[in-house]
Amino acid sequence: LKIPLEHAAAGDLLFFGDQERMSHVGIYLGDGRFVHAPSSGDSVRIARIDAPYYRRNLVAVGRLLP
Repeated sequence: LKIPLEHAAAGDLLFFGDQERMSHVGIYLGDGRFVHAPSSGDSVRIARIDAPYYRRNLVAVGRLLP
């Protein structure tokens, strides 16, 4: 289920990409934070969705149906 970012809740998926393809997925934690692995082999970390790079490349927010 695709939802607006302002309705995102902990556990929702954040999909990132560029003009060519979907390239990245993170898990929303709440309070503007999400967890992700920035690149293959890199450490998992927490980032803020309002950081310019992530905000610019956010394609969609999705929620799995129960």
